[in-house]
Amino acid sequence: MPAEAISPERVAAIYQQETAQFHARRPRSAQLLTRARRHMPNGVPCAWMDGLYFHRPIFASHGQGAHFQDVDGHRYLDMNQADLSMNGGYGAPALVQEVQQRVARGTQFLLPVEDAIVVSELLAQRYRHPFWQYTLSASAANTEAIRIARAYTGREQVLVFNGKYHGHIDDTMAEKGCGPLGFTSDFSNKTVIVEFNDLEAVEHALKTGTVACILTEPALTNSGVIQPEPGFLATLKSLCASYGCLLVIDETHTQVCAWGGLSKAWDIDGDMITLGKTVAAGIPMGTYGMSRELGEFVAAHLETEDAADPRNAGGGLALGGTLYGNALSMAAARIALAEIMTPPAYEQTARLGELLGQGLQQAFDRHRLPWRAQRLFNRSGYTFGPQHPANASEFRRFHDPLLYNTMRVYYANRGVWESISSAGPAASFVMTAADIEAYLAVVDAFLLELTAG
Repeated sequence: MPAEAISPERVAAIYQQETAQFHARRPRSAQLLTRARRHMPNGVPCAWMDGLYFHRPIFASHGQGAHFQDVDGHRYLDMNQADLSMNGGYGAPALVQEVQQRVARGTQFLLPVEDAIVVSELLAQRYRHPFWQYTLSASAANTEAIRIARAYTGREQVLVFNGKYHGHIDDTMAEKGCGPLGFTSDFSNKTVIVEFNDLEAVEHALKTGTVACILTEPALTNSGVIQPEPGFLATLKSLCASYGCLLVIDETHTQVCAWGGLSKAWDIDGDMITLGKTVAAGIPMGTYGMSRELGEFVAAHLETEDAADPRNAGGGLALGGTLYGNALSMAAARIALAEIMTPPAYEQTARLGELLGQGLQQAFDRHRLPWRAQRLFNRSGYTFGPQHPANASEFRRFHDPLLYNTMRVYYANRGVWESISSAGPAASFVMTAADIEAYLAVVDAFLLELTAG
């Protein structure tokens, strides 16, 4: 059955049937949700835990390797890895041992520990930026990178691309004239948004002389996977050099693609790089790397209590937080970088990603669906249309949230936890070919039901 013959009524019928089954089989989660709603809005500690899914929230119990289990005993192959933060797997033995020891010895001192040096050395080897600083999330890392760019250039605007995601922060979430509830409209004047792969629009914005930095992922990953056109990233760097602004590369989602991220794989020469999520194997941590020139600039503009300190001229840079660079995060990052996210692990994961992408495309073709499987090293995904999008506007033409959520609740009822609708499945560092084959079997079963009749 051609894709255009798939009726919305059929999708809705499958969704209703699968969602009813999903809720009926999870009574313990339902009980906990009722209790949770007494003290947490929507019954969750973070709004995303409800808002990302069409079905009711479920409560997780524990995980091991590539799987996790909910409180009702259902076990899931995790194709999303908690939005890639757990790409290193659940309960990695080396991580568990190190974290236990670090907790026993103290998790936080508001002072550096030796692991901070080791982690910085490992990151410098991997990403080629010599200077590093630490936060508790990629959102906070992007916030501090923007502050450095503004101080360094003397400008205020930030250029981002439509379809981006760099954290729930004002500078990147605000849109022209408006923003999500709770955001000040003033930030819309500080944010410039253009389409990805549109170099003409980028240069037009930079010509104003008001842009402090361009902040971008190497490939957009919050609108499926949108690849840069040949020469796009290199030209961005050239434009930044020509117009006196900085290029900040956000590798939070793409660090799982290759050792050194896409910055190394694609030879991207950014002024700064930001990371989070799996960089500390799921323990809260964000970090950003800088060129030597920017590192020396940060060192020379310290926010200090000593008013006579020349580094405090003008008040110093507003960087830091009480738990930033804490001993627990550093211990976890050392294990993640040295023992989990290794070159051989990346090679194996990329092979699994190729198997994943090929398998999805073969399934689409087998069921006569004119869809395209996205491919980015270990990552894949669904384009519900005949061509890969070049920007977020094109992605939205084919995006179908109900279809995606029908698919993912169908998968969940068969032991697979699929990604959120704006992302896509990914192979993790602890998966095997058998895991990918199991996932593809569920995909095939869903497409058979979707196209039957």
